[in-house]
Amino acid sequence: MDKITILHISDIHYEYNEPENQGLILSSFFKDLESQLDQTNKENTYCIISGDLVNKGNSEKIYKDFYDNFIVKLVKRVPIQNIFCTPGNHDLNRNEIESNLQEHEKIFNQIYKETEFNDFLREKDNILHKKFKFYKLFYTEKLQSSNFNLNGFSEVIVPEITLYFLNCSLMSYGGLNGIDDKGRLRIETSGINEWINNNQGRLKILVMHHPIEYLTSYAKRELNSMLKNGIDILISGHIHDQEISHSYVSDNGGIIKLGSPQLFSNKPDLNGYSILTFIDKKIDTINYREWIPRQRKFMKGQNFSGTEDGIWSFKRNEITSDDFISMKLKSNFNKAMKSYSQTPNWVERYFTTNSPNNPKKTDIKKIDYINLINDPKNYHIIAAPQFGLTSYAHYLALKAWEIKKECWIYLDAHNWTFGKYHTDLEEAIADLNIQQNSVSGILLDHWRNNAKDSKKIIENIRKNFPKVPIFIFSNYHDNIVLEGLDSEESHEGFSQIYLCELNRKGLRNIVQNFNSIHQIAEENLVLHRLDVDLIDLNIHRTPINCIQLLIAFINDFEDRPINRSKVFKNILKVIFDNPGNLFYGDTIDEENCGFIVGYYCELLLGRNEETFTESDFLSKTHFFCEKHHNTTNVNDLLQILKNNQIVVNFNGYLRFRFSYWIYYFAALRMKDSEDFKSYMLKDKHSLYYPEIIEFYTGIDGRAEDIVKMLIVDLDALSNKVYSKLNVSGDINPYKDIKWALNETVKGMTQEQLEQNIKDSGVPVEIKDIVADKNYDSVKPYTQTISNYFEEYDVKNLIDLIKSSSRALRNSEFVNPNLREELLKNISIAWKALMRALYLISPVLAKNGFGGVGGARFQLTEDFPKEFNECLKSIIFAMPFNLHFWFKDDLFSDKLRILFREFRSKETDLTVKHILALMECYARPVGWKESILNYIEGIGKNSFYLGNLYTNLRANYSTGFLTSSELKDTEYLIKACWIKHKEGSPRPGINTVSKVPNNVLPPRNIKNIDEEKR
Repeated sequence: MDKITILHISDIHYEYNEPENQGLILSSFFKDLESQLDQTNKENTYCIISGDLVNKGNSEKIYKDFYDNFIVKLVKRVPIQNIFCTPGNHDLNRNEIESNLQEHEKIFNQIYKETEFNDFLREKDNILHKKFKFYKLFYTEKLQSSNFNLNGFSEVIVPEITLYFLNCSLMSYGGLNGIDDKGRLRIETSGINEWINNNQGRLKILVMHHPIEYLTSYAKRELNSMLKNGIDILISGHIHDQEISHSYVSDNGGIIKLGSPQLFSNKPDLNGYSILTFIDKKIDTINYREWIPRQRKFMKGQNFSGTEDGIWSFKRNEITSDDFISMKLKSNFNKAMKSYSQTPNWVERYFTTNSPNNPKKTDIKKIDYINLINDPKNYHIIAAPQFGLTSYAHYLALKAWEIKKECWIYLDAHNWTFGKYHTDLEEAIADLNIQQNSVSGILLDHWRNNAKDSKKIIENIRKNFPKVPIFIFSNYHDNIVLEGLDSEESHEGFSQIYLCELNRKGLRNIVQNFNSIHQIAEENLVLHRLDVDLIDLNIHRTPINCIQLLIAFINDFEDRPINRSKVFKNILKVIFDNPGNLFYGDTIDEENCGFIVGYYCELLLGRNEETFTESDFLSKTHFFCEKHHNTTNVNDLLQILKNNQIVVNFNGYLRFRFSYWIYYFAALRMKDSEDFKSYMLKDKHSLYYPEIIEFYTGIDGRAEDIVKMLIVDLDALSNKVYSKLNVSGDINPYKDIKWALNETVKGMTQEQLEQNIKDSGVPVEIKDIVADKNYDSVKPYTQTISNYFEEYDVKNLIDLIKSSSRALRNSEFVNPNLREELLKNISIAWKALMRALYLISPVLAKNGFGGVGGARFQLTEDFPKEFNECLKSIIFAMPFNLHFWFKDDLFSDKLRILFREFRSKETDLTVKHILALMECYARPVGWKESILNYIEGIGKNSFYLGNLYTNLRANYSTGFLTSSELKDTEYLIKACWIKHKEGSPRPGINTVSKVPNNVLPPRNIKNIDEEKR
């Protein structure tokens, strides 16, 4: 049951804060909050202040005092990013009105039509905005809202609830000359109308300072119309009425009106506040708290609620048990959510339109499920494996029914043929007991656009459901998600969006739910450990990865796993220690499981099959156990795997829910069977499966045989790529590029690049494209790029680099000389890959995308449109891209000494730079000194210093950093800048301290330490 709490305060009138008057009440208020707010649910606690924050908004100082003495105390109970305000008549600067009284009166007496007044408010520096100068400064500098607008603005606090903060005090005189505002206030209506239209399906809460009676007749009429057709709850303040008979709650005509009492006007007055509770995103109760002068504390707000306990309760409409479709969709969703016998609480997920490797856009709007339901068009929803797309598809179907009573059908497109598609479609429609013409949306899970009948299937769906939106859900490997997908025409008519990882709030929600059942340790300790392990293991912040680690914590919270092999071993240990409350005659443990299932995975890989039958599993494993005198009950073993969703049903067959389980068990089998290991390493084909190599090397950290093999193969493949490219000498386009990226000395010209390509061994088709660069058609290029990646072993090189990187990360106990040699060969492979990409950069600049298999490339819209500028931008971005593609496979805090020693001896400047970028993004112990050493060795006007400066600024602006990491990053940014300006080899603290702060970019994200608070 999801619970959201909104603390509603109004009319604080902060001014003198005397200890015997206002100070007494505010002190009692914060003390009362300690007992009224659930600190275990702090992330889901919000605060609304509906105006009159201060008594006189005439200075910057009064708002500073209010922040220091009120907001800072409030933040201990409500996160700063969860606090929102709207201004009241006391928040304006009356001095500004007095100084411009004639201008204000002219506007006040002007007869405006609605549109004319809205247009006037868009004018800059009008008197109505000027008088809120100090309020605006406070809000924009102290409260973390990027949506703020003086006329009004909206916030979506959770996908199901949105608020609009309307400034109804724009025309207020603030009591100047005794002028009464009642019936004379106007509002800006275009923003609130847009908010209503764009948020269908969400609970809409309007927050304003004055009750509706204070508006002019036209504004009152317009707002009343909105209240009847779109707004669910109206929250207001400004009630200074001391009459006990005043009604603070109205629940009539489909609109709930909530008036807040004043928090303070004077000690003897009727002061108070309220707490709104939402259960499953629906308003449940309002808890009123009232200042009792005789008791000198806040108590039950009987005068506000009209009830003995001070609580007003709302009747909630529940879904009835006979709602067949709802029950069916809920059942499907719950099945999809279940993992390892756990059914975690749903944690809300968000999308973005830009791929994860493009963090530059800080103003990208989050997309949630209600956006998708309200915007019925074709979407291609993209994520890496284990992000939870299947669960999300079922969730979307459920919510479309709950919100709009629309039937969206879910179809699993895994291994689809045209005939199977027809059968599945008919069964899905029949399963919901509806007709074909009732289908309002189609959700295609596990979609592959390059599958045999995919084009024919999409055409058939469009023909039979011409007006129905199609949602394609595609799991791709990380590098495809990062770099973009197939060519644009492959997904014509679909808007591509990317499922985001969990934020820290999502992690906390999962930890709270899991820890309440299993009691691993104190919540913050578990959350911190989970966050650290996700980073150390270089795995995504996804629900399934969190659940896996939390299960591993049950076994031994203090024993930190160092790699995924050990995580999975701990998961199996927990599962077999408590196999679903079932009785088993024989003892089954994780060692037996690995031994037996590893053998069966050997058979699956040998047959190149993903699915299997229950009878085949039982017969093959039973024979295997007899042969090895193993008494394990394989029927029970399989049942445990099914109970915990490691093995799942699929179209009458069984399969491993996630492919990594096959690779994990196969790696265990390779340790048990020399024959199978020889088979897997025959022709070196398993070296190109990074997950197999990761698990094999991670089992004990001593896999010298694999490390030696990778060293040889990586060297051979790099030489093979070099040989095919046939370019004599080293190509380093960066040595002649200056700090300012648009300056070059003599190199990196388009003509030079074209000559390199002309003299190289790249395919004739690519040479022709470069020669014919003014030809506009781009469609033929995609296949050319794909062929190039295949024929020139670029795709194989990428896979082998990933395998080698993961092996190096896991090979903790391998001979250090071998580890250093493997890192050397990885760096040589980087150079070969960069050369291959450099020679194809004109085609990428022209085409904008390309790729095959696991290697995909797509230019973001940040790249220049003009060909020559785009070409340069692609080349400038290559070192960062190499770092970005492989950092999560390679970099480890345990290897920092190796990386630093290797970088100090490396002669290739670009390789040194890639290693430095990895350290800047990973920030291991001692990283600041290490990067200062790197800065000391590069030229003051070099590309490398300028690119390091750019990347450090990007980290500073958008990275999740602790306060100490932020301080170190700031120092290094200034060190780069001052070295460029003055040329000092290694800028010291005295030199750096003189660098102005304006070289730092704006910080667009809170620190991790702040997030934890």
